[in-house]
Amino acid sequence: MEASEQTRISADRCEHSDQDNPAGIRLFRPRTDSERATRSQTARTVETEPGPAIRVVETTLQLAHQLRGLLAEALSEFEMNEVRFQVLKFVFETGSTGCSQRDLAEVLSQSESSISTLVERMRGDRLLYRLREQHDRRKHVLLLSEQGHRVYDAVRLHRAHRIAELLAGLTPREVGVLSTLLRRASEELSPCSSAGLRRLRAG
Repeated sequence: MEASEQTRISADRCEHSDQDNPAGIRLFRPRTDSERATRSQTARTVETEPGPAIRVVETTLQLAHQLRGLLAEALSEFEMNEVRFQVLKFVFETGSTGCSQRDLAEVLSQSESSISTLVERMRGDRLLYRLREQHDRRKHVLLLSEQGHRVYDAVRLHRAHRIAELLAGLTPREVGVLSTLLRRASEELSPCSSAGLRRLRAG
């Protein structure tokens, strides 16, 4: 066996020394107690639970996933999904002035091509009208049809009832605090979104 193999010691216990022996073989020295303690502390730090901020984000993501699934079940009773409901909601909130497909795409964080396809399908289902804008005949606006109003009202009430059931375990005060915190978090994150970045650049 070569001399270098005889002098080799486990890397978990030793590290290289800058001192060479007369034969030119690189020696190893055992780690000190202080070095071993530092290495052990570093390992424990990596293995510890994530900090409060990470836990908040992970819990929020998990909750959002659960809520999406539960609300999707409620909407499926009306042959509706969340995106379609949000389209009806946004168009309803614009009132008699209506909204453009571009506005809709930005609010829903969807591409204009995806929104265009969705709008055509919802028009086919008689939920939306697309009319020429009064002040600029080259542009079109979206409005809810009578059928769209009826469907939106029914789905909105059913969805609100389901949400109330899901949060029945919280007191009104707890719901208020949760709402405030989530709104503040959303406001903090809004500049990081693509729409927020566009507004910052424009400003």
